[in-house]
Amino acid sequence: MICFLGRALLALTATALLASAAAGTAVARGPANQFAVGSAKTDVNMVIMTDAEHASFSAHSSGMGCGATGHIVYKNMTMALAFEANINVLVIDPMTNSAFFEGVITNVSQGSPDLVGDVADFDAHDSGLPGGKGDTFLFEGPAGLPLSFCATPLLGHPITSGNIVIKTGS
Repeated sequence: MICFLGRALLALTATALLASAAAGTAVARGPANQFAVGSAKTDVNMVIMTDAEHASFSAHSSGMGCGATGHIVYKNMTMALAFEANINVLVIDPMTNSAFFEGVITNVSQGSPDLVGDVADFDAHDSGLPGGKGDTFLFEGPAGLPLSFCATPLLGHPITSGNIVIKTGS
């Protein structure tokens, strides 16, 4: 929730800045061969419970700004939430080997069906170590509206099983 509120504030600021920019500014092209794929299971020990989540995803850059194609299946046992989303935003940070991706929720199998049509934001990090050791994953939460800027990836929770692979295109 904190990540979402921080991103929401950044989105409002970025929207105001973009609105003041000159019309017709070209969108930067990212390498079309960038991608983030993987599966992740995290078990985060909280004060009163353990938050367990699973995700399986594949996101590929379209080569136009932070546009992407892909899909994610996500389940959070603690939140009693499970859904699928079509990924349409991917930002790869080659310095940290991390990715931010966003997708439109298309199907909710557990939780509120009102989430269909909302967007969900995620972050993933590839440590480069074998077997997913040191990889992290984060579900930032349903964001409602899509971000109006290409967000910087955040570090997430260490995965307990799975493997994340991020290709930076460099």
